Amino acid sequence: MNAQRKLNSWMLLVVLLVAVLLAVAGAVFSTSQVAKADSDGYSVRVLQIPPTLTGKWWQWAYSIPAGQNPLPDLTGEFCDQGQPRNNVWFLAGADTTSEVVRECEVPARKRLFFPILNVVCLELDGDDQFPFPFIENPEDYSEGLEGCAEWVTDNMDPDTFSLTIANDEGEVLDLTYAIQEVKDSRAVKLHFPDDNIRGYEPPIEPNPSRGWANGYWAYLDVPPGEYTLNFTGGFDPDFAPFALDITYNLDIEKK
Repeated sequence: MNAQRKLNSWMLLVVLLVAVLLAVAGAVFSTSQVAKADSDGYSVRVLQIPPTLTGKWWQWAYSIPAGQNPLPDLTGEFCDQGQPRNNVWFLAGADTTSEVVRECEVPARKRLFFPILNVVCLELDGDDQFPFPFIENPEDYSEGLEGCAEWVTDNMDPDTFSLTIANDEGEVLDLTYAIQEVKDSRAVKLHFPDDNIRGYEPPIEPNPSRGWANGYWAYLDVPPGEYTLNFTGGFDPDFAPFALDITYNLDIEKK
């Protein structure tokens, strides 16, 4: 009986140790990094990107009518359009190589999520425009939506990526290390309004449509205050170089 009790005790101890180790490992895996300014004036938490968040960003970006869509908006007038009701605030990229400067007020308790450079390949584009109109022989590059997104991502140049944020006192954080590559593991369903930024004319069929998305992103928890956020990225195959330079002047409300 004593031997059995000792065995049971050892087994219980092993189970508890495994549980503790798993809990510690999970905490380490999920704990965000903290980036601090050289003067220790403020800090930003760098968050790990949940696997479903990129698809939700694309759903947000394409569901907003062109006349109020944050992507072609060059001033930030529409930065609050269609924002999710949870603790995430989406920032938009752009489809222009010109420098973009936007003003944006962000409510309290919101985490910033945005692409440095990203792509979505859509079944609505069809084989004759796949993956992009300027590619003459799409069969030479990829097959299917997933192959299309993979090919475009492979031609992105991480050496051109940068991400910085400065507070109103000029204390700058270089957060380039926080840029994360995310590859979708499944297609995302996207709904397009009649007045959509892709220029699809109604009736749009199928709607919602399937898309496959890849790219590089950042997910930040920034304390209340006024900031200048800048990010850049480049796509540089021989036939179609593209460079992005976006600045957000952010006013993040206090809790």
